[in-house]
Amino acid sequence: TIALFPILQKLRYLVPFHPVAETIQFLREQATGDGLRCAVLHDDAEKFGIWPGTFHSVYEEGWLEQFFQALTENSSWLHTTTYAGHLDKTRAQGLAYLTCASYKEMMAWALPADMQRQLAGVQAELAADPLREARYGPFLRGGFWRSFLAKYPESNNLHKRMLRVSDRLEHIAKARPGGDASLRRAETLLHQGQCNCAFWHGIFGGLYLNHLRTAIYEKLIAADTLLDSAVHAGQDWIQCEQADFDRDGENELLIENSRLALFVDPADGGTLFELDYKPKPFNFLNTLARRPEPYHDALRAGEAENGGAHGASDSIHNLARAKEENLARFLVYDPYRRSSLRDHFLPAATTVEDLLQSAAKTVCGFSTGAYQVETAQNGATLRRCAGMPGQSGEIQVQKTITLAPDESRFTVVYDIVQAEGPRENAPAEALFGVEFVVNLLTGSAPDRYFLSEDRDLGKDMLGAVACDEGLRHIALCDEWQGLAFSLRFSRTARVYRFPIETVSQSECGQERVYQGSVVLPAWRFDPAPGACAHIEIEIAIEEIGGA
Repeated sequence: TIALFPILQKLRYLVPFHPVAETIQFLREQATGDGLRCAVLHDDAEKFGIWPGTFHSVYEEGWLEQFFQALTENSSWLHTTTYAGHLDKTRAQGLAYLTCASYKEMMAWALPADMQRQLAGVQAELAADPLREARYGPFLRGGFWRSFLAKYPESNNLHKRMLRVSDRLEHIAKARPGGDASLRRAETLLHQGQCNCAFWHGIFGGLYLNHLRTAIYEKLIAADTLLDSAVHAGQDWIQCEQADFDRDGENELLIENSRLALFVDPADGGTLFELDYKPKPFNFLNTLARRPEPYHDALRAGEAENGGAHGASDSIHNLARAKEENLARFLVYDPYRRSSLRDHFLPAATTVEDLLQSAAKTVCGFSTGAYQVETAQNGATLRRCAGMPGQSGEIQVQKTITLAPDESRFTVVYDIVQAEGPRENAPAEALFGVEFVVNLLTGSAPDRYFLSEDRDLGKDMLGAVACDEGLRHIALCDEWQGLAFSLRFSRTARVYRFPIETVSQSECGQERVYQGSVVLPAWRFDPAPGACAHIEIEIAIEEIGGA
């Protein structure tokens, strides 16, 4: 049995955004003669100085001092107490069961974007008629908190990664009833990886803030690595497992050894959606796709202010503000999740700007199509056949992923064959490209940059937009963490590179957030009957000089 103290919503909106006298008057209206009525205020500390305008109102204008003075002056009828103190004086009001829910704004944010707009429209109609709002408003409940996991696959990735660690820990702990220090440490890390802030998004950064997601992954990967040690006892090992990791009804692949864990989704273009480096627990593919949000409407319509101060009485839930000028130009949306090993057949004239703006037209459907899978202990082979416009014959793409024991590198070998068939209006030439998306947390720091063994790239920062011809190697370097993500190609490639930057709402307005850098090596492919190509890519995680 749990004693439940519901937060008083009206009080939550009054404090500290309205004059103190309004709060005291409201409490006086709610008070009863027996003194047993309890008004619960339990809220975010950031409202007292962090949210826009609150430092000025709470401290400089003296709201906080006035509030405590008012509590003192009205102490004859207004008493502060603890939860335990109140329980000692009164009886429970009855029995209640809670849904998987939160405050009303959160339940609206959990809805898909179009449904959020519809709900906002209905709420606006009710707000125009206070009587109808009082009658019908309590029944407008928005969505379901766990819908964030369906709305954002990146959030679901975090959640299911956490569940996998939890399941492994439970299984191992059952086999060791006495436990040990490493399992207790793994449990602590698991609990730290359950911090909710990175799993949802509304008017706060949340899921959109890459450092929050990184912190969750760091704890979960570290916990999983401790469990690896408990199972394998320092021995070299490698395994390939098929399981429905993300609970979407389709099996994913987990290929791992003592140093790397590769998560592959055959149903989504045979893509690599998570790459964990265990010695320094870090997920290199911790990215977030650009997708529409309802608050983008104000930005696109030019209704969001650029900068400017807001008073503390302004509702943070209605804040329409852009933190930089011309932010609307970054409202570009991705047609798929930004995962790696996503295969593309592109027109030969494709530019880096086409790719950056999600305007590139793929020639045939390998980017998101399902691949067939054949597994081995140290990797897997994925195959897909699809037609190209103007040809009756199909193209077959086979990619083989191989991981060696106790290595921080793996290889992906592509074999592409154009089946025999009449060639009518097929493109004379196409590009075959493989997309990689890597997140090293910022695209605008001089200690995060591109490097190539083939030529001087000028230590371009990771936010650079460029297209380089004739490369056989490129690396994304992070001196702060002392890590590099390195790609080596068996054939020289044209390499497109550009940042993924989302526009998200935060307490201070809409802002641009770096979510990773796309590196897309591409090779010319003549789609003539009988054409074939063989390409090998080595992906290595390297430790470099730095912190």
